[in-house]
Amino acid sequence: MAINYKKCPKCGSLNVIKILYGMPTHEAFLMAEEEKIKLGGCCITDSDPEYYCKDCENEWDRQTAIDNAYKEIKGITASVGGYFGGYYEVEIVFKVESLNGTI
Repeated sequence: MAINYKKCPKCGSLNVIKILYGMPTHEAFLMAEEEKIKLGGCCITDSDPEYYCKDCENEWDRQTAIDNAYKEIKGITASVGGYFGGYYEVEIVFKVESLNGTI
């Protein structure tokens, strides 16, 4: 499973741009005016968001995207063998929380 960092974890939109930090160049100002990037300011910290959703204005970083992708996994299927002999297949389905309890 590939993780799509540019998928908004709040609304699921793909209408996402990167956030640029530091002193912007003239080209960066032009890209910001065209809404191809968002300027994040000159001060850089360890907890700055990296992406901006143009639909819901949510901001997040790569770790948030990874955490959200793992939450979306519903199960795992694996098989071993099968070339000339038999094979084994294992399927693991995770429990799903519903409004009324665990399914």
